[in-house]
Amino acid sequence: MTITIIDDARIIREGLKKIIMTNCPAYQLVGEAADGEKGYELVVQTHPDVCIVDMKMPKLNGIDMVARIREKYQDIRFIVLSGYAEFDYARTMISYGCVAYLLKPVNHAELIGILNSLAEKASQQKTVAVPNENPDVIERLLAGSLEANDASLLPEALSTILRNLTVMAVCQVDASEEGTQFNPQDIQAQALVVFSSDQCYAHVIDEQQVVLFLTGQESGINKRLSDLILSISKKYKQHISIGAYRTIEDPQAVSDVLRMAEEALNRCFHREWGALCWYVKSVPFDELPLFFVIEEQIIRNMIMENHDGAVEKLQALIQELKHYEVQKEHSVLLLTRVYLTMRKILVKQKAQQLLDSIPKSAELKESMLQCAHMFQVEQLIAVVSEKIQEFARETSKYDTSKRATIRKVLRYMDQNYSKGLTLPEVAKVAHMAPSYFSMYFKKEIGENYNQFVNRMKIERAKELLQNPSVKIHEVGTLVGFEDSKYFSRKFRTVTGMTPREYRESISVCKE
Repeated sequence: MTITIIDDARIIREGLKKIIMTNCPAYQLVGEAADGEKGYELVVQTHPDVCIVDMKMPKLNGIDMVARIREKYQDIRFIVLSGYAEFDYARTMISYGCVAYLLKPVNHAELIGILNSLAEKASQQKTVAVPNENPDVIERLLAGSLEANDASLLPEALSTILRNLTVMAVCQVDASEEGTQFNPQDIQAQALVVFSSDQCYAHVIDEQQVVLFLTGQESGINKRLSDLILSISKKYKQHISIGAYRTIEDPQAVSDVLRMAEEALNRCFHREWGALCWYVKSVPFDELPLFFVIEEQIIRNMIMENHDGAVEKLQALIQELKHYEVQKEHSVLLLTRVYLTMRKILVKQKAQQLLDSIPKSAELKESMLQCAHMFQVEQLIAVVSEKIQEFARETSKYDTSKRATIRKVLRYMDQNYSKGLTLPEVAKVAHMAPSYFSMYFKKEIGENYNQFVNRMKIERAKELLQNPSVKIHEVGTLVGFEDSKYFSRKFRTVTGMTPREYRESISVCKE
């Protein structure tokens, strides 16, 4: 597997190279670049399998560089690096197909895990691929690479159906309830029981999927697809999900139709077992609501040690993902990033007992990827949430350590953020001298007191800016900034946007 690294910080590039060469000597580093323009030229020249790219770079930023590369190539996988303040742009990068979004400083194990996963998937694809010297004619049809003079090589039964093609459907094995052996050929065989041979041609794509070429009346096809799901369940004690695309005007555009049937199949992730989903035009990812707003609320609650509040917001995030039927890979990416940040905060809070009782980020991610449906993901998160809430209850009853003092301070700050929250004022709450409290706070929280207060107020300001009835010039005062210009300057430092730009971005995504 070949890799390029594009980051304007030399120390980051050197660190990434060392991580990869030490842990993955089989992977080949084919180049590096210090800005987006040179990065674009490097990728065009080397065409790597994986490109590790920084979000913010001189000359051409990560978003624009990836967008330009996507115009030329669809097979390159991107791993994006950024700081927390750049979460605003995550949805854009995901829409361009990035496979992972990592916070700086990069977690070594997480990066290596992602690279190994990509290499494994590439290896599996090569294993199931038909040799180039004798490509399968149906695979070429599905890939859109079948030459006109090769159409005669198609099976006669398929050629007949293609002339009157009405529906294409993709059937996918969901899960095994009883652990019985099951393979796609069983779907293929059962499809020819439910449909007559002159109305259906079934082709096995891989060990999990079968594509159906169907002709006839749409209403009859809809019923028989439902019958196919039911018959597989009864006969094989298995579940399958089906994504289908109807009304095919151009049978020659099979590869395009297949992609739309697969998109319909993706919607089954938000259904129960054995779902049938027909293609409908989905909401573009960049038009979905800003999930990072809820994400920031989760993180703020965790930092303030309001664990119940964090769990409540985490559940709200899941409901939003379900409501908008966000694709599985995007949902898992977002939830993994949130969970990783929550664990990092728990490490700072010295909550080792809780950390030992909940899965590591990579373990939870792998478990979520194994889920066939969103309700299974929700169950995994519910188990973690219960552990966090149980920890919060036990801590509140028995904690008499210094952490009890910092929790008291954080609760006071959370309830009085609209006031000045000067260092001497809050030091009194902790019954400490201001100078000693300043050192104590930095040690417990890992951040300078004034920096923490400003960031906390900015997070509150973001919530207020979501309410259009609150005037922008009032927001600064409501969160405890006496000077509106100073508030605007601090807001931009933390978020990369002015308060007005932030409100406008929220409004666009809510339309």
